Amino acid sequence: KENLNSVVFTFDIPPKLFLKKISGYITDTDDKIELLKNFKIDYLWFFKTSTSFLNRSKEDFIFYIMKNFIIKIFIVGEDFKFAKDGTGNIDYLKKISKENNFKLVIVKKKRINNKIISSSLIRDFILNGNLSMIKKFLGRNYSIKGFIYKDRGLGRKIGFPTANINTYNYLLPKKGVYAGIVEIYKRRFLSAINIGHRPTVNFSKNIIFEAHIIDFKKNIVGKNIKIYFLERLRDEKKFKNVDELKNTIKKDIDYIIKKYTYKI
Repeated sequence: KENLNSVVFTFDIPPKLFLKKISGYITDTDDKIELLKNFKIDYLWFFKTSTSFLNRSKEDFIFYIMKNFIIKIFIVGEDFKFAKDGTGNIDYLKKISKENNFKLVIVKKKRINNKIISSSLIRDFILNGNLSMIKKFLGRNYSIKGFIYKDRGLGRKIGFPTANINTYNYLLPKKGVYAGIVEIYKRRFLSAINIGHRPTVNFSKNIIFEAHIIDFKKNIVGKNIKIYFLERLRDEKKFKNVDELKNTIKKDIDYIIKKYTYKI
């Protein structure tokens, strides 16, 4: 209405992640850029997360923004805090907006099923493998980007080759078996995903993230992929023998093909 350019301010690394108060990304910088393409945003400004930047006073923080932009309208959430120790708050912004003649718009918290939408709640859903709630509160299927590395090829030996994935510090869902989609070479493939310790074949102390890409035979070691989570199928378990494991994997794959082929 006022013919102004819009800009979204965010951090390249979430401050809580930088300060090690939380672990793992939900969205990284590339994800944010891609997601915001769906909105009519003119500019996206990333604050470079650093100790010195996070230690700025509330006055310095606002000065930094006003030095780079002519603010006419400033939009924040009702619990918005900024600057060192969160000393900048709504009351301070109200004062600054009057002094500098810009409009302050405060957006109220949104709720679903009487729960406030927040990144901390979504993190809890991810850590509990609650994909239906993740999609409802995040507005999309949870996805992770990763790099394929060479492992011992144990999946191939039992008839189900897997891509072993380094997740670039994304937050992993709860251990277990999932239906998903792998995106590579600008194409999408259904996948059976396992997150866990491989208790039946070559137990690993570290958590392994691997995906059997259905009807896909190319060597993709060294490639980057994106994984979309569709459904949590079951817990990871230790089977009595390899044949029992193979039969269960086949049932998982048959289920995924039958239910999700339309998604491709």
